[in-house]
Amino acid sequence: MTSSLLKAIFEYRAAWNAYLAASLDDDDAPYAYQPSLNRLCEWNTPAADKGEATEAVRLALEFYLVGDSEVIPAMLKAALSFLERRHPMEGAAA
Repeated sequence: MTSSLLKAIFEYRAAWNAYLAASLDDDDAPYAYQPSLNRLCEWNTPAADKGEATEAVRLALEFYLVGDSEVIPAMLKAALSFLERRHPMEGAAA
């Protein structure tokens, strides 16, 4: 069974939200979101469909807007790979 990029993104978002909630009461809340963030940073397969590509770009934009770039390359590569596979450019230079 292949891993879903969409599932990985949603798992990260859930872990991040849990961390934010925990950090309201505990300044030393553990960074429980880190494993799911690491998974996204190391992602190396194309998005499987338009929904995954959209969420990958959305997450990359969110990271860009807060000045945090660690996940941006992997998410943009996943989205671009989907788009290139789905809609190859005619006459594009190799």
